[in-house]
Amino acid sequence: MTNPATVIDWRLSPGRRRYYWRWIVGLVICLAQGVAWGQPDPAAMARINRDMPPLPRIDRAAVQARGLGVHRGGHLTLYSDVRDTALIEDLIASFDSAVPLWCALFQVPTADAREWHLIGCLAAARTSFADTGLWGAEIPDFPAGYNRGYQIWMYPQEGNYYSRHLLLHEGTHAFMQWFLGGSGPPWYSEGMAELVGLHSIENGQLQLRFRPTDRSQVEHWGRPKLIRKAVEAGRRHRLEGIFQFSNSAFRDVENYAWAWAACEFLSSHPRTESIFSRLVGQASDTSPRFNQVWRRECGEEWNSIERDWQFFVDELDYGSEAPRAALTAAEIAPEAEGIVVRLATDRSWQRTGIAIAAGQTVEFQVQGQFQVAGGQRPWNSEGGGITIQYYRGKPLGQLTAALLVESDPATVAPPITATVPIGLGGRVTFDQKGELLLRINESPARMDDNRGQLTVTIRTPH
Repeated sequence: MTNPATVIDWRLSPGRRRYYWRWIVGLVICLAQGVAWGQPDPAAMARINRDMPPLPRIDRAAVQARGLGVHRGGHLTLYSDVRDTALIEDLIASFDSAVPLWCALFQVPTADAREWHLIGCLAAARTSFADTGLWGAEIPDFPAGYNRGYQIWMYPQEGNYYSRHLLLHEGTHAFMQWFLGGSGPPWYSEGMAELVGLHSIENGQLQLRFRPTDRSQVEHWGRPKLIRKAVEAGRRHRLEGIFQFSNSAFRDVENYAWAWAACEFLSSHPRTESIFSRLVGQASDTSPRFNQVWRRECGEEWNSIERDWQFFVDELDYGSEAPRAALTAAEIAPEAEGIVVRLATDRSWQRTGIAIAAGQTVEFQVQGQFQVAGGQRPWNSEGGGITIQYYRGKPLGQLTAALLVESDPATVAPPITATVPIGLGGRVTFDQKGELLLRINESPARMDDNRGQLTVTIRTPH
């Protein structure tokens, strides 16, 4: 049996009294700040980052008077005048699922984000939030989404995928700012938000930083199409130019595409992926030093990286990967009858090391078969290609040549001559001088399921 005096002494001990007093005071503060109404806990958020602007003062009566819905999740409370309950539940569930994934991507302990909580506004009309404290006059006009401090503001987009992408884009900004102290200069901030915000949901599991292979996987996102249209119109960018983008550049949605493409390229190119992965540690730096430090690490290789970037954007599509689009060396074996090139069919342009003079004739002999498409019924091809499908007006898989020519490092196009079909072989006279390049005719974004090699014997008869 418990001694009543022991119980009384335990309850009234100074330590226990202080504990209850702090608990009661904390509860009162939380209620005053609206934590019980699904709002962030200012004390917990300050432990994450004390430099953020203060929690907005929300007028609950105005929220109710304007008929705004208040939807609570583990890490997001969403206020909305949108009546699409399925969309709202999807957005909140996706945001909550993204938090541990952001932690893993940005190397933040999951325990540190346990009490991280933001306020979101999903608006059919900005005026619905007038006088609520949720959307002050200081918030600039924006076409789609915006993030600052505790809050995310967004308009519903065409299709659930793109609305979700927008929320994850803005959420990536917010996560980086809260936990990394910033998100870097504009090109890196917007490019990373686009890169990380690309996602898929399979069997109820969210995946961030998803690389789509077909536009149907990311409906209405459309960044590769924007790049293709810009390239066709002559609006190319060098990487150095993208690094100079200002915040105002992102009033144009095309520049989101360029920033995404730059981050996709740099994060996977063999010469830059390791350097790029370390930029997260510099995210709090928005000064020119951010670009200078890592750019210096690339050293003398920078010109070849810029060249590979132009190859990458020249044929950018869903599924593009920098390593496949980059210029690589073919396997060369000099033999008595000429130079034998063993050409990989799952890579784009490959260097042969053969210098061609202007007006020189080259003879090609081509042997071998390779798989040009996978799936349950793969297509096999020889050097002549297959006419079931065409790429850029020529048979899919056809052996093709071009010359790598000297160019100004500031060029904004791949430094190659017009392509020449080789097919099953024959003689070709080149008008310019340069190094001979070979590849099969196919988008680099579709080469991942190719198998096999072509053997190309090259002779330069006098």
